[in-house]
Amino acid sequence: MPTGQLLISGQVSLAKRGLYVHLKETDGDAHFFFCLFPQSQPGSVLGGYMCGGAIIGPEPKPSLTRILIVRLHDPAPEAWGGYLSSDRSIAEDLAALGLIIERPEAVDRQLAQFLIGDRRDGDLPLNFHPAAVRASAGFTPYGAG
Repeated sequence: MPTGQLLISGQVSLAKRGLYVHLKETDGDAHFFFCLFPQSQPGSVLGGYMCGGAIIGPEPKPSLTRILIVRLHDPAPEAWGGYLSSDRSIAEDLAALGLIIERPEAVDRQLAQFLIGDRRDGDLPLNFHPAAVRASAGFTPYGAG
């Protein structure tokens, strides 16, 4: 976080139709909920929703976003800071974290499609089809373990 490290912990529940994560700030009162589709092979990418109160801002407004979680084989470089760069592609960001991406253009297209959606098809930011998650999770980042 730009304001410092945010430490969270909580409970993970694996069900037939999803992975549910309830998190609470360790030394505060922020709460988050993740609703993720079950992992697909090879299991390096999870996608779904994250919701909770906004942490940065004058008011704790409810917040909901699509999220992708990518497992890294090695710890992220200390200089990384936790945010994707706004001046390069998602595939370039993943490569900077040590993942080998074979088809960066396809990865960028699939991940952006999931994260942003396609307004032309009436895909609202809060709605997506499980196929979009499977397509996003279908790329195999080498080095992801």
